[in-house]
Amino acid sequence: MHIESMDCPNKLRKSIRLKEYDYSKEGAYFITICTNNKECILGNVKNGEIILNQFGNIVLEGWNCLTGRYANIESDKFVVMPNHIHGTIKIIDNVVAIHELPLQKHKHTSNG
Repeated sequence: MHIESMDCPNKLRKSIRLKEYDYSKEGAYFITICTNNKECILGNVKNGEIILNQFGNIVLEGWNCLTGRYANIESDKFVVMPNHIHGTIKIIDNVVAIHELPLQKHKHTSNG
């Protein structure tokens, strides 16, 4: 079952990220991640409740494992919707990002 009322036109949205902000700094971060083309692939809503499918359960399990994987974070509220997730993560220690680099300006050059 697809949720018609949740479907939004595919708009190109401007990023609200702060260009010079280091997102590996301590603080609380609200996260939204949408599925590709906003497809409802994580579950369905029935009687006002989300019923996760296997993909939704994988996402939920991944979220629940974050604090075991990263000792410097605390997870807070989290919800899986049919076509996106919302969650809050607190970074509690000032650390250097590992492979999830903070936004930086990079100049790309082409060889050839």
